[in-house]
Amino acid sequence: MVNEKNTTPIVQVPDSSGNRAYALAHWQGIDGKPFTEKDELLLTSPNGTKFKLTVDDDGNLKAEKEETNDDKE
Repeated sequence: MVNEKNTTPIVQVPDSSGNRAYALAHWQGIDGKPFTEKDELLLTSPNGTKFKLTVDDDGNLKAEKEETNDDKE
């Protein structure tokens, strides 16, 4: 049996200037995509640990482990 969720085509369409574009709904429909909030990117490692990735004005990246309730006990 084919999982229909994994067979939805991503359709590329030109924007009003003829540039490549994709429907915004495609990005919203991706499972497991990184969560972004303001200028932060939240990534999950293979073991489930969450990290906040930020960049400064010089292009330096910083990854901070997100605290969970388990970390506070």
